[in-house]
Amino acid sequence: MAELRLNPVTRRWIVTGKRAVMPDVLEVDGLCPFCPGNERLTPKAIEELRDASGAWMTRVFHDRAPIFQVEAPLNPRAEGLYDHMNTLGAHEVVVDTPQHGISMGALPEEQMARVIEVCRDRILDLKQDRRFRYVSLFKDQRDITPPWLTHSLSQILASPVLREEGTLPVLRHGGAGSAAGQARRGPEPGLHRVVPLRVALPV
Repeated sequence: MAELRLNPVTRRWIVTGKRAVMPDVLEVDGLCPFCPGNERLTPKAIEELRDASGAWMTRVFHDRAPIFQVEAPLNPRAEGLYDHMNTLGAHEVVVDTPQHGISMGALPEEQMARVIEVCRDRILDLKQDRRFRYVSLFKDQRDITPPWLTHSLSQILASPVLREEGTLPVLRHGGAGSAAGQARRGPEPGLHRVVPLRVALPV
């Protein structure tokens, strides 16, 4: 179970533990869950922008194994050396385009405008929740990756701690290590991550 833990040395919050896969996720080998026609493989859309024909051009839904969850109670507590909190917040995936295999840099101007619009809408909506103190937009870009991960995606995180107060490394699905641990071991080949938060190691 993932949780927020306060590093007693640096006084910064980090995310540690395992992420649980949400029950509304399906997996089918060989199918990209982000392509049109495969919407059943992703959680229900939070927001969609559609073209004149009704086809979606940008979709947003919660992550299949979210770092933060809207339904989680904060439940601050002290245990031994550490202060802990549940991972209250939001973790959303933005499908930048219905086209598979195209990078964000290759998107036409009107599609980029759609991505910016939907990200703006989601950030403004998340800011209405007074429990959240910081909202972050980031994107992973991989050179070598499984085929279904070549679909252009962005991600939005909302957390109960401010950027100046804590670091929020990204946990790997199904694993106990965080991005902090990955940074210590060395980055994956071909992985470029833009993260606006300084990464700190849990103690």
